[in-house]
Amino acid sequence: MLSLVLIALPGCTVLNWLGFGSPPKEESSQGPHQLAAEGMDEFNDRHYKKAVELFKQIKDRYPYSKYAVLAELKTADAHYNLEEYVEAAFEYQDFEKLHPKNEVVPYVIYQTGMCYYNQMLTIDRDQSATESAAKEFDRLARTYPNSSYAIKAKARRDKCIRNLADHEYYIGEFYFKSKHYQAALGRFKGILEKYPDVGQYYDTMNYIQKCKANLAEQAEKDAKGKVVDKKTSPEAGPPQEGKTAPAGPKPQEAKDAQGATK
Repeated sequence: MLSLVLIALPGCTVLNWLGFGSPPKEESSQGPHQLAAEGMDEFNDRHYKKAVELFKQIKDRYPYSKYAVLAELKTADAHYNLEEYVEAAFEYQDFEKLHPKNEVVPYVIYQTGMCYYNQMLTIDRDQSATESAAKEFDRLARTYPNSSYAIKAKARRDKCIRNLADHEYYIGEFYFKSKHYQAALGRFKGILEKYPDVGQYYDTMNYIQKCKANLAEQAEKDAKGKVVDKKTSPEAGPPQEGKTAPAGPKPQEAKDAQGATK
């Protein structure tokens, strides 16, 4: 089955080579073997939508057939080749859940990662797909470190990590230019913690120092502003020069007030 991913052969030839053998004499022309052969022929001719239809018939009509496993895998591959990456990722993940011990699982994990990898956006946009791709490639390297697909995935994974770091750097610069120094500082510190080996150390450290200097300057200005506010507040003490104290009551008004209280 793994070689089926790499080699294009006529449908019946592929099935026989993989050990599926010839269909029994009593099997109808639309039995699972025949459907699988036709599906592979369509797949190899790049008629992927037609192939998906044939593989679906196998899965619906013969879910417990050995050909159903083949149909599940090639359905995912067909969607991938059609650049229907959301559908392909779902099919690959479903295959792994149903057949966790199958020998093609390293390939399936790699392809799942590639589904996300092919949906990656530029560094100024959302990086959810990039994060998902990196997680799949990391899982592949951790679970099947000696697989050829793990080796193949390394360059893809490095690209994902670089994009994630560049995304954080881009946001950090945006905050810095907008004078949101505390937010910028958090982003630049995060780069050093999460992505220390992507070649941004000196530029990131430079921004961290600038953020700290600007924050210190802001704090100093705020402290001076508070001192000035205290000096000019109503509770600050005697009236300032040039201003007179409020006048007390006139003598006659005082006498009237005393008489009113008697």
